Amino acid sequence: MKKLLPLFLSAILLISGCSENTSSAADSKENSPDNTEKPVITIGITGSISPMSYMVTKDDKTVFEGFDIDLAGAVCDELGMELKITSASGFTVKEDMEKGIYDCYWNGVAPTEELSKSLDFTSPYFYDRVVFGVYEDSGIETTEQLSKSSILTYTELEDVIFDFEEIQFPTIMNIIRVENIMEKFKGGQYQAVLCYESEILNYNKTAEKKLSIIYPDYPEDNKYRVNYCVGVKKGNEELKAKIETAIATLKENGKFEEIYNKWF
Repeated sequence: MKKLLPLFLSAILLISGCSENTSSAADSKENSPDNTEKPVITIGITGSISPMSYMVTKDDKTVFEGFDIDLAGAVCDELGMELKITSASGFTVKEDMEKGIYDCYWNGVAPTEELSKSLDFTSPYFYDRVVFGVYEDSGIETTEQLSKSSILTYTELEDVIFDFEEIQFPTIMNIIRVENIMEKFKGGQYQAVLCYESEILNYNKTAEKKLSIIYPDYPEDNKYRVNYCVGVKKGNEELKAKIETAIATLKENGKFEEIYNKWF
């Protein structure tokens, strides 16, 4: 029987670094407030991976927020570069990168086999995993006790449900990834939520009624554990190395932890 474990999410640092390519957006220049020119690094974001990166409306303008946004900003500060963010589509990443529309695909992205054909990836900077969340006063502490619980999850995680053959879930509600699953869960219609650990940790930062996390008995190397990396154009080893080195520095000087604690 799997017992309720303490909340845990491991964020690890990158080891290698960022680049300049004469045909990429990173080579464009912008004037900073002190009138000195800095190279610009443009990152592509879909804005649908809360709390890593998502879109909000402020003063009638749509802006990007999230852990990845803050981390990318800190990386650019470390490198003495200006950060520019542009909307991206997961379906056209290769084409957009080749056209120089953006230099990095920084989108809470895991290096899948398909994406790796088009992009090179940094070392992982963040580990996440699929978990169950229940309210702390629910009395549920194990996956077995989830039987007869109605579950809210993402369509992409539906296979996880079917891996629990011993559990009979009376109701399984699937939503697409772009929806804020925690907001929908607060409606009280479901007894448990199946989502990414980062989402629950972020939710618990401000929620009055907090969630406990139940960690299923997954193998260490399986599809329910996610390694987030930054994608760069194939062969752009210089850009990759700069980003990795910058994040390693942020880990050493405490800035990475500061950003992590803000969101989780």
